[in-house]
Amino acid sequence: MTRLATVLLALTLSVAASLARADFAEGSFSMVNTAAFSEENGQRTPLQLELESAEVTIAFQPDDRLSLTVGATEITLHPVSSGLDGLRWDPQGIGLLHENDVKALNQPLKSAKVPAWGSDLVWPGLGVARLVLLPLGSDAYAGFLISHPEDRTVVRQMEFRKVPGPRDRPG
Repeated sequence: MTRLATVLLALTLSVAASLARADFAEGSFSMVNTAAFSEENGQRTPLQLELESAEVTIAFQPDDRLSLTVGATEITLHPVSSGLDGLRWDPQGIGLLHENDVKALNQPLKSAKVPAWGSDLVWPGLGVARLVLLPLGSDAYAGFLISHPEDRTVVRQMEFRKVPGPRDRPG
């Protein structure tokens, strides 16, 4: 009986995780930087945006991790245990998404149910950086890359939008 209960619990958790993944898109996305700033000694300075887009592939892994593939680089992001509720940021005075924006785009989910994924990684030119990804509805994501080079904080906001149609269409 205990074995049966364990199997049923595992199946229930697996199905629940699959249902959660089914609510958010996978596949090819166009990624663009939408806001960036540097903060030093309490002063925020907007940064020049690189407006070129990059193609990113987002895929869920069986253990609810998320993989982002940009060119030949694959980045693995781990689930943030309390989702959106586990994240805090100060968007004041700069054009960053607010927590309420993310909540509004993910209705009817409560903020604890809005998933988030993140990982610390070494980023060229920035050192150790934290990358966090949040869903913006069912077909887009917001990303934040936060680093601390030379006693300052640098935050870059990215948006990932689903690429429509087949990517191998003749030109």
